[in-house]
Amino acid sequence: MKRLYRLRLAFQQPKKFLEPLHFAKGHVRLLAFPPSDNHTRSALDAFARKLFMCDTKSKSCAPQRRRVHVLDVMFTSTLKLDRKKMSAWLEATEFEQETAAVLSLGILAESETTSAIIADKAIQLCHKRGVAFQSLLKGKNFTLDEAGLDSIQLIATSIFIKSRFGVNIPKRLIFGSNTTVRSLAQYVDASEHRLPGLQRGIEVDIQQEVDDLSHLIDAKDMRMSTLQRQDSAVDEQVETPRVFLTGATGFLGCEILRQLMLEPEVRVVALVRAEDSTAARRRLVEAAIGANWWREDYDDRIEVWRGDLSSSELGITPDQNSQLTGTCSASDRISVVIHNGAVVHYGYDYSKLKAANVMSTVALLKIQQRNNELRHRQRVVFVSGGQQLFFDEENDALNIARARKSDMGYAQSKLVAELLVKSRAQQKFFGTSLDVSVVKPGYIVGTLDGRVKPVLTDFIWRYVVSCVSLQAVSAEHLDNWIFVADASKIASMVISKAVEGDQSGKEDQGSALVTKALGGMRLRSLVALLTDEFKLSLRPMPKADWLCLLRQAVDEKGEKHPLFPLIHQFEGDFQVFQSEFGKSKDAPNMDRTAVDVVRANIHALVNMGVLSQ
Repeated sequence: MKRLYRLRLAFQQPKKFLEPLHFAKGHVRLLAFPPSDNHTRSALDAFARKLFMCDTKSKSCAPQRRRVHVLDVMFTSTLKLDRKKMSAWLEATEFEQETAAVLSLGILAESETTSAIIADKAIQLCHKRGVAFQSLLKGKNFTLDEAGLDSIQLIATSIFIKSRFGVNIPKRLIFGSNTTVRSLAQYVDASEHRLPGLQRGIEVDIQQEVDDLSHLIDAKDMRMSTLQRQDSAVDEQVETPRVFLTGATGFLGCEILRQLMLEPEVRVVALVRAEDSTAARRRLVEAAIGANWWREDYDDRIEVWRGDLSSSELGITPDQNSQLTGTCSASDRISVVIHNGAVVHYGYDYSKLKAANVMSTVALLKIQQRNNELRHRQRVVFVSGGQQLFFDEENDALNIARARKSDMGYAQSKLVAELLVKSRAQQKFFGTSLDVSVVKPGYIVGTLDGRVKPVLTDFIWRYVVSCVSLQAVSAEHLDNWIFVADASKIASMVISKAVEGDQSGKEDQGSALVTKALGGMRLRSLVALLTDEFKLSLRPMPKADWLCLLRQAVDEKGEKHPLFPLIHQFEGDFQVFQSEFGKSKDAPNMDRTAVDVVRANIHALVNMGVLSQ
């Protein structure tokens, strides 16, 4: 399917994608509608040889890694691609592969009525795949992943099951990559009859994951044995720091990059996911221009590497890897790593997010370990997220229990990565602890000066827009604390740890290893802003009544409702924002800066037409 996807891109944008097509692994076929005259056919053969470095007579290419089978090319009589015939062939070939996959699925028995009902709903939701594909799924025990349901459609399936059978499906089950219609039916049937042994999806043993991956980080790299330093001296931090930054084009990462550029001695290497190096640089510059801070003189100080967090060794080249691991000249060595990048998707389970969010962290910590073996000092700063903050000191056991209870793959993946980073602090670097730290923000919003705008898909604004639409808010949530700060403040906390090596932990009463952004306000204060200053109507009501209104609104608007993909967050004993204030029992005084920041973000939302009565 990946080869077909590349071919489809080549078909849609031939100038951009045909040239790198010959680097694809395996065989890529181009279907033919052979021109009638030999002269034209010879011209096409010459074109194929030039473009793909192929011998069209033997249908093989040199070198071996560039093998491309050229059967014929779909051209019209005027030597233009016949797009209709090419599209038809691509669709037919994709359908053949889908057919083979579906035919291997198990058959549902006639007695499996619950499975059939759920399957029919899932088939109805995947209508964009076409009638032929839907008919293949009929009567089969397919996974929701194989049906191609996205997160919105998975939520719709869950809502349907609750409406039809009165059963709440756990998030880890509905979003599980291996969940079949039969496993959903088994859960429903067992729930209806209160049978023991309900299938609750695949639970993630977070501590076991951390232990296993820690061993992977500590494993001796045989490639480093020949590079081991013989002297006992430890390299000091280089005077001109070279910083490796992931997630540089994102909401927070772009602001971190901007503030790094304010440090005149700092050089930055940014990892950006893109088709090639040129596209990666273009994507980063466009993000900086969009945030209104790009200057031409930054061009020489920012190096952009094309890569992918989910790929092995971050998808970078051996030469680039040597700069990270320290097996290069001192001037090219990377002395600071800021791991801010992650795949943020609240509909994916842990297994789908592990590669990008966890294994990328493993790769970077292993790189730090290699620097350690070469006696190079490298600092690693990890930006955590996905979890509620607490005023108490860090309690890993409690965090693990909360993550397991949440069933949210994103939160679980970020917690595993965070625990891995924290575990490295106990490792010794020639008598001192490894230089690692964690920054834990709460809700990150747009900047006070309006340069960085609020992101409408963030939970806090989904919640606010929904409450304004309902003209109601849960009275039980009013005294809960919202940990909120603008992107500029969180970025400065990261820079402080990364460039200055600040280990004071002055942002909170936690340890120097973990810096938490505890500033914020009570929900009551946010409601007062909306009602008193912006004249929006919000009526406090019992939580059960408010939740009933919310469910009705989600049912009516479906996937267009802001909280449609997150409606499960409000089931059970889930608390909106933070209701536990630790040993002190009381939240701190309201953060005036946080109030000003939230006010500026609400102004932006009103001006965008998102918030109105």
